[in-house]
Amino acid sequence: MVIDLVIPCAEWLEIAEIKAAVSKCARQAVQAAMPEAAKDVEISIVLGSDDFIRGLNSQYKDKDKPTNVLSFPSGECVFDEPGPKLLGDVILAYETISAEAQAQGKSVLNHACHLTVHGILHLLGFTHDEEKLAQHMEQLEIDILASLGLPNPYLSQNNACI
Repeated sequence: MVIDLVIPCAEWLEIAEIKAAVSKCARQAVQAAMPEAAKDVEISIVLGSDDFIRGLNSQYKDKDKPTNVLSFPSGECVFDEPGPKLLGDVILAYETISAEAQAQGKSVLNHACHLTVHGILHLLGFTHDEEKLAQHMEQLEIDILASLGLPNPYLSQNNACI
Protein backbone atom coordinates (compact mmCIF):
# COMPACT_ATOMS: atom_id res chain seq x y z
CA MET A 1 0.00 0.00 0.00
CA VAL A 2 1.21 3.46 -0.90
CA ILE A 3 -0.03 6.47 1.02
CA ASP A 4 0.82 9.88 -0.41
CA LEU A 5 0.52 12.35 2.45
CA VAL A 6 0.48 16.05 1.58
CA ILE A 7 0.34 18.72 4.28
CA PRO A 8 -0.24 22.23 2.84
CA CYS A 9 -1.67 23.50 6.16
CA ALA A 10 1.13 24.24 8.67
CA GLU A 11 -1.14 23.89 11.71
CA TRP A 12 -1.25 20.13 11.18
CA LEU A 13 2.51 19.98 11.69
CA GLU A 14 2.07 21.22 15.27
CA ILE A 15 0.68 17.76 16.07
CA ALA A 16 3.87 15.73 16.39
CA GLU A 17 2.35 12.31 15.66
CA ILE A 18 -0.02 13.36 12.87
CA LYS A 19 1.90 11.91 9.91
CA ALA A 20 2.43 8.48 11.44
CA ALA A 21 -1.06 8.33 12.97
CA VAL A 22 -2.96 9.23 9.79
CA SER A 23 -0.91 6.79 7.72
CA LYS A 24 -1.38 4.01 10.26
CA CYS A 25 -5.15 4.63 10.42
CA ALA A 26 -5.48 4.61 6.64
CA ARG A 27 -3.56 1.33 6.37
CA GLN A 28 -5.61 -0.29 9.10
CA ALA A 29 -8.90 0.87 7.56
CA VAL A 30 -8.08 -0.68 4.18
CA GLN A 31 -6.71 -3.85 5.80
CA ALA A 32 -9.81 -4.30 7.95
CA ALA A 33 -12.43 -3.40 5.35
CA MET A 34 -10.86 -4.95 2.25
CA PRO A 35 -7.82 -7.09 3.13
CA GLU A 36 -7.54 -8.54 -0.36
CA ALA A 37 -6.87 -5.06 -1.75
CA ALA A 38 -4.56 -3.73 0.97
CA LYS A 39 -1.20 -4.38 -0.66
CA ASP A 40 -2.05 -3.03 -4.11
CA VAL A 41 -3.71 0.33 -3.43
CA GLU A 42 -2.51 3.90 -3.49
CA ILE A 43 -4.24 6.58 -1.45
CA SER A 44 -3.70 10.32 -1.36
CA ILE A 45 -4.35 12.09 1.95
CA VAL A 46 -4.27 15.87 2.19
CA LEU A 47 -4.15 17.59 5.57
CA GLY A 48 -5.54 20.92 4.51
CA SER A 49 -7.31 23.99 5.80
CA ASP A 50 -10.95 25.02 5.88
CA ASP A 51 -10.36 27.35 2.91
CA PHE A 52 -8.88 24.52 0.86
CA ILE A 53 -11.65 22.05 1.64
CA ARG A 54 -14.33 24.72 1.18
CA GLY A 55 -13.13 25.27 -2.39
CA LEU A 56 -13.28 21.54 -3.11
CA ASN A 57 -16.65 21.17 -1.42
CA SER A 58 -18.02 24.04 -3.49
CA GLN A 59 -16.55 22.86 -6.77
CA TYR A 60 -17.32 19.14 -6.50
CA LYS A 61 -20.19 18.85 -4.02
CA ASP A 62 -22.05 22.14 -4.65
CA LYS A 63 -21.74 23.07 -0.96
CA ASP A 64 -20.05 26.43 -0.40
CA LYS A 65 -18.82 25.70 3.12
CA PRO A 66 -15.99 23.86 4.82
CA THR A 67 -16.48 20.35 6.17
CA ASN A 68 -14.32 18.05 8.24
CA VAL A 69 -13.47 15.44 5.61
CA LEU A 70 -14.03 14.88 1.90
CA SER A 71 -13.44 11.65 0.02
CA PHE A 72 -12.99 11.37 -3.71
CA PRO A 73 -12.97 7.74 -4.88
CA SER A 74 -11.04 7.28 -8.10
CA GLY A 75 -13.67 4.96 -9.52
CA GLU A 76 -10.87 3.07 -11.26
CA CYS A 77 -10.36 0.18 -8.84
CA VAL A 78 -10.86 -3.26 -10.29
CA PHE A 79 -9.45 -5.49 -7.59
CA ASP A 80 -9.31 -8.68 -9.63
CA GLU A 81 -6.76 -7.17 -12.04
CA PRO A 82 -3.05 -7.20 -11.15
CA GLY A 83 -1.04 -4.11 -10.22
CA PRO A 84 -1.51 -1.09 -7.98
CA LYS A 85 -4.83 0.70 -7.94
CA LEU A 86 -5.46 4.35 -7.14
CA LEU A 87 -8.16 4.18 -4.48
CA GLY A 88 -8.72 7.93 -4.30
CA ASP A 89 -8.18 11.04 -2.19
CA VAL A 90 -9.12 11.94 1.38
CA ILE A 91 -8.91 15.57 2.46
CA LEU A 92 -9.10 16.71 6.11
CA ALA A 93 -9.74 20.31 7.24
CA TYR A 94 -7.73 21.47 10.24
CA GLU A 95 -9.94 24.25 11.60
CA THR A 96 -13.18 22.29 11.40
CA ILE A 97 -11.63 19.17 12.92
CA SER A 98 -10.02 21.22 15.71
CA ALA A 99 -13.30 22.97 16.55
CA GLU A 100 -15.24 19.68 16.51
CA ALA A 101 -12.64 17.97 18.69
CA GLN A 102 -12.78 20.77 21.24
CA ALA A 103 -16.60 20.78 21.26
CA GLN A 104 -16.69 16.98 21.69
CA GLY A 105 -13.97 16.83 24.34
CA LYS A 106 -11.57 14.85 22.13
CA SER A 107 -7.99 15.34 21.07
CA VAL A 108 -7.46 16.73 17.58
CA LEU A 109 -5.26 13.71 16.84
CA ASN A 110 -7.99 11.21 17.77
CA HIS A 111 -10.62 13.08 15.79
CA ALA A 112 -8.33 13.26 12.76
CA CYS A 113 -7.70 9.52 13.07
CA HIS A 114 -11.43 8.83 13.17
CA LEU A 115 -12.10 11.01 10.14
CA THR A 116 -9.21 9.41 8.24
CA VAL A 117 -10.80 5.99 8.79
CA HIS A 118 -14.20 7.43 7.86
CA GLY A 119 -12.82 8.91 4.64
CA ILE A 120 -11.01 5.71 3.66
CA LEU A 121 -14.18 3.69 4.17
CA HIS A 122 -15.95 6.06 1.78
CA LEU A 123 -13.21 5.38 -0.79
CA LEU A 124 -13.96 1.68 -0.37
CA GLY A 125 -17.65 2.23 -1.10
CA PHE A 126 -19.07 2.39 2.41
CA THR A 127 -21.83 4.91 2.97
CA HIS A 128 -24.11 6.22 5.69
CA ASP A 129 -27.02 7.28 3.46
CA GLU A 130 -29.41 4.83 5.13
CA GLU A 131 -29.70 3.91 8.82
CA LYS A 132 -28.62 0.27 8.38
CA LEU A 133 -25.60 1.28 6.28
CA ALA A 134 -24.70 4.03 8.76
CA GLN A 135 -24.79 1.58 11.68
CA HIS A 136 -22.55 -0.85 9.79
CA MET A 137 -20.07 1.87 8.85
CA GLU A 138 -19.98 3.29 12.38
CA GLN A 139 -19.34 -0.14 13.89
CA LEU A 140 -16.54 -0.75 11.41
CA GLU A 141 -14.99 2.61 12.35
CA ILE A 142 -15.24 1.73 16.06
CA ASP A 143 -13.64 -1.68 15.46
CA ILE A 144 -10.81 -0.29 13.32
CA LEU A 145 -9.99 2.43 15.84
CA ALA A 146 -10.17 -0.07 18.72
CA SER A 147 -7.66 -2.29 16.89
CA LEU A 148 -5.31 0.72 17.01
CA GLY A 149 -5.92 1.29 20.71
CA LEU A 150 -8.17 4.30 20.13
CA PRO A 151 -11.50 4.88 21.89
CA ASN A 152 -14.98 4.81 20.41
CA PRO A 153 -15.28 8.13 18.53
CA TYR A 154 -19.02 8.26 19.10
CA LEU A 155 -18.56 8.65 22.86
CA SER A 156 -17.48 11.98 24.33
CA GLN A 157 -14.37 12.68 26.38
CA ASN A 158 -12.10 10.30 24.47
CA ASN A 159 -8.57 11.63 24.78
CA ALA A 160 -6.43 8.49 24.63
CA CYS A 161 -3.79 8.86 21.93
CA ILE A 162 -2.57 6.50 19.29
